[in-house]
Amino acid sequence: MSKSQPRVFYGWWIILVSAVGVFFGPSVTVYSFAVFFPALVQEFHATRAAISFGFTLHNIVGALWLPVMGTLIDRFGARRILLSITSVFAVVLLSAPWLVHTIWSFYIFYAVLGWMLPGPMGFGVVIAHWFDRRRGLALGLLGLSTGIGAFAGPLLSRWLIARFGWHAAYAIFGGANLFITLPVVFAFLRNDPAESGLLPDGAASARDARMPDQETTGLSWPEVRRAPAFWVMIGAFVLASVSLHAGILHLPALLMDRGFAARRAAVGSSVVGVAVIVGRISCGWLMDHLFAPRVGMLFYACSATGLFLLWTAPAGSSVFLAAFLLGLGMGAEVDMMAYLASRYFGLRSFATVYGYAFAAFMVAGALGALMMGALFDHFHTYSTGLGVAAIATTLAVALLPLLGPYRFGPAKGPMGSHAALMEA
Repeated sequence: MSKSQPRVFYGWWIILVSAVGVFFGPSVTVYSFAVFFPALVQEFHATRAAISFGFTLHNIVGALWLPVMGTLIDRFGARRILLSITSVFAVVLLSAPWLVHTIWSFYIFYAVLGWMLPGPMGFGVVIAHWFDRRRGLALGLLGLSTGIGAFAGPLLSRWLIARFGWHAAYAIFGGANLFITLPVVFAFLRNDPAESGLLPDGAASARDARMPDQETTGLSWPEVRRAPAFWVMIGAFVLASVSLHAGILHLPALLMDRGFAARRAAVGSSVVGVAVIVGRISCGWLMDHLFAPRVGMLFYACSATGLFLLWTAPAGSSVFLAAFLLGLGMGAEVDMMAYLASRYFGLRSFATVYGYAFAAFMVAGALGALMMGALFDHFHTYSTGLGVAAIATTLAVALLPLLGPYRFGPAKGPMGSHAALMEA
């Protein structure tokens, strides 16, 4: 800790490394799923609900794994676990042209991808240890790569599918993970600033950083699961995730049903990606300056408005405004999940808590996509599903104020202590 501080805090490089780590993950299996959707329906001669079930398996298997992954990260560190799952993820994507030729093999393929997805949860744990006062902004910058992936992924996927076919598109993404993501994470990722002789936020001394023992303080997992705030937080995330995944993953199909050409419908997914970028950065920055549940209420209210627009506006440019509002909520949710978990329950069992929260988020997203597909198959319209999603998101807005003040607020500094402000 006595070593001279580098001119650029290494934590900012950690964000860049983490961004590379997540770029080719969710952008392939989550944000580009809607673009692969028509090709999969045609390939397997399946209903929309049947193809949506692949995404459901992806999220459920991933959700079952995430709490285990969180426990392993708390015990062994994030770097080792992230390197392992990224390796498997890359190999599975590369196998698509040889192994995925029936809908049942597609289900297995997508389930394993959900199990080994190198998503923002593991990298978010790393960033939470590197930053305290700027944690919201740091998490938002990590989310920027996912947002860029949400914008570029659908466009790139559509081009690859049109040029090479959907099997090859998955394999190309696998190669990117194997030859770009894996080497970068291996060479540069560090679990926390102590490994490099540094302090959170690049502070010169412990007095300028957090309280000396706060890095290891917090609630144990048994204490967390008995806390009412945990279940309120989970309830809000579940309601929002069901709604946002339902709306976003079916958006291209919805637009095509309303008369949009396939290319213009794909633009709708890219509009979501732009909004995810805006949501990630703006939500993270705002949480460092304002009370995070109120920030979450703002973003979820935007998404509820977007769902109401899709529900009530049959066509026209308003659907792209609706897509943007949906993306804002999706962009805010993952960052808010990590931030709230660290502020209400501390860092002692942070990866485990984050793992369970992210698991609930993924299961809810899977059920949301399946629900929307099943309701469409039954009613032959998306109106019923959009109405249910809009109401559920409004309920998520109403839950966030019940969280109360922070229990583990940021260290005092230029931005002050939110915990003290809320208790005043």
